[in-house]
Amino acid sequence: MQAQFGKLSDPGFAYASYFLIKSYQSQNRSSPSGLYFNKAMSFVNTEMKKRKEDIKLPHSWYRWGDEVVRYYMPGELTWTHEEAGYTKVGWEGGPPLTNDSTKSDVEELIREFLQKYSVNSGNWYEELLADHYDGAPFEFQRAFKSSRDILFDRTRPEKGEKNYASNEILIDVYKSAFSSFPSERLFHPVKRFIPTFLSLIAYPLSGSKEDLLIANEISEEFWYWFCYFLRLHPLAHENIEETTISYWRSQLEPETSRFFRNFDDHVKRLSEKFQEISKDELLVDHVQEETKRVQEWEELMTNFEEITDGLDDFLSRKIGLNKNSDT
Repeated sequence: MQAQFGKLSDPGFAYASYFLIKSYQSQNRSSPSGLYFNKAMSFVNTEMKKRKEDIKLPHSWYRWGDEVVRYYMPGELTWTHEEAGYTKVGWEGGPPLTNDSTKSDVEELIREFLQKYSVNSGNWYEELLADHYDGAPFEFQRAFKSSRDILFDRTRPEKGEKNYASNEILIDVYKSAFSSFPSERLFHPVKRFIPTFLSLIAYPLSGSKEDLLIANEISEEFWYWFCYFLRLHPLAHENIEETTISYWRSQLEPETSRFFRNFDDHVKRLSEKFQEISKDELLVDHVQEETKRVQEWEELMTNFEEITDGLDDFLSRKIGLNKNSDT
């Protein structure tokens, strides 16, 4: 269901979407990225509230910060996926009708945003993200983002080879981030797993650059898992119907299962290099679980091959009989 607006019934976010895209296109001769669009809409939404106006933006905090929930956005918006992980946002159609005071304030704020975070300036991206995360509902979001950024920076090819013993300090960075983990009951399933997460990621953090890439995978997968819980918190979403909240809630179980399967796989692979893992009381069960899963898969494939081999024999005999009967 896309949002539908009658005359002067637009709460503001539709016009903000339209004016942002058209202004960006006029200034840069291209459409804004999904990241830029989401951060700008979050900015307008927050600043309008300071002016005692509410544009009723449907949004939630998720993997990459505050983002609109597309399901509720106007049908005139277009989302073009030009490459993996990169989206351009456009608008097809005329401007939505809105009241004059909302229109004037929205336009003023968008001009301010486009000037402050001009994509033609050298450090707009870093400034934008830093300012954006200042508005995150939980300190942990800022702290864990800092950990992710530091680790990702260490994995970049242009950094070259280093003395990787210095990477051991990264585990302290992650431990520090978790000191601000939210205490709400909603997050307890994740909170209970933190010691196990820290126990595993400590091994690749003290290893080679290739190990750091694995550490980055583990870190990102943990963050994605946390964000499935995050968007359910009342402070992390607005203007979202209960049907959507219920759907998000239904995703917790399958996404938790997916996270644990990936985590077990990381434990098993890393245990081949870091033999201490097989003796780590927090990780040994995960090694055994993945070993069991691999064995079950191998048995399944063996049975499958036996079945298909038997089917091949049956088909060969059947085809041979048919040929004989034809002659």
